[in-house]
Amino acid sequence: MIGVIGGVLWWGAVLGLAVGPASALPWASAVAAGGWGLGLIPLHAVPAHVRRARAVRSRAAGPRAGEQA
Repeated sequence: MIGVIGGVLWWGAVLGLAVGPASALPWASAVAAGGWGLGLIPLHAVPAHVRRARAVRSRAAGPRAGEQA
């Protein structure tokens, strides 16, 4: 629910800046920039210990179909 509210606020701020940047509320720029910055966070990033554990498991499982050993 919080994500939906945040998304609505962000889209409202972006649309307000796109339609009339001179008449946009002062917080609109901050909300738009903050939402854009959050969108740049790499969600696929995983902690190093998880990466190492996955690498060990995949090596133990052997090559996948179509891969050379």
